[in-house]
Amino acid sequence: MKGIVIAEPKHRWNHIDIEINEFIKKSNSEHIKFNNYDDYKKIPVNIEKHLSKNWYDFISIWYYEDLLEKLAPLYELGLPVIMHTGDCWNRLFDGGKFKSIVNKHKPNILIVENYCSINAFKKYLDDDDIKYVWLPHSFNPEIMKDYGKDKKFDVSFSGKFSNYTDRLKLHKYFMNRIYNGDNIKYKRLKSTPTLSGYAKNLNKSWISFNSMQNESLLYYKDIFIGNCFSKNFEISACKACLLNRKFGDAEDLGYKDGINCILYDNIEDMEEKVNYYLDNKDILSKIIDKGYELAHNKHTVYNHVDNLIEQLDKVL
Repeated sequence: MKGIVIAEPKHRWNHIDIEINEFIKKSNSEHIKFNNYDDYKKIPVNIEKHLSKNWYDFISIWYYEDLLEKLAPLYELGLPVIMHTGDCWNRLFDGGKFKSIVNKHKPNILIVENYCSINAFKKYLDDDDIKYVWLPHSFNPEIMKDYGKDKKFDVSFSGKFSNYTDRLKLHKYFMNRIYNGDNIKYKRLKSTPTLSGYAKNLNKSWISFNSMQNESLLYYKDIFIGNCFSKNFEISACKACLLNRKFGDAEDLGYKDGINCILYDNIEDMEEKVNYYLDNKDILSKIIDKGYELAHNKHTVYNHVDNLIEQLDKVL
């Protein structure tokens, strides 16, 4: 299997750089990089040059909306097109914008980040000719790991709030507990200049929360999707207990409430569970160990790229 991979030379998330490089290496593919708008115009020409010299099985394009909009329809180049959907949540609830992009560029295969979203995309796109493969978020195990730090925080959060209303709701909940004289040690961790600093902060936490963007369980029509971000794996990988609203991929990814993470339905459910586990640190420690084992055995960037290559071999 050999293809042409179109992607930015450097991404702001370390694991995506590794993901792209691993995919290029393991699929024996060529990498066409772009840095700016002028490079967009050169990509079709570069692809045609490659096609005149070698035999390829596919063109893969990491999801960059600006790039997709500026390229000529890729199917005209005569190779199967693999397109990464990017953030599934945004694509499914964008008022049909992603659907128009798919109709324009005619990808043969979509790489979807959430397994539970595959059926949602089938319903949303209504195109029986598209094939789907699953590539969950992942993490870099060389950085996201156990640094042996002592636990300083009962609960922590590191990251942005912006439109992630559920995260903000949890932050306010724990801050209110502090204001009301609760002895809970909650900390919103400051951004660190290095990823290893972020990992070490997670090491210092008993529980760290992530969550979905909204305040309730997330559905696309009648399909429960939820979301799993890199932060889910990073928390587990750095020896903290993942606290997250229930998400559709949990079972497929091996996450089980009370076994290797804490999953909740609503704030009341979350409060009861957090209080219980903070009062029973021996049980919480076992959950943390199981979460760490799950992340490092199944959800590193290397694990996920290997699985992606296997899936593509079956559908190309």
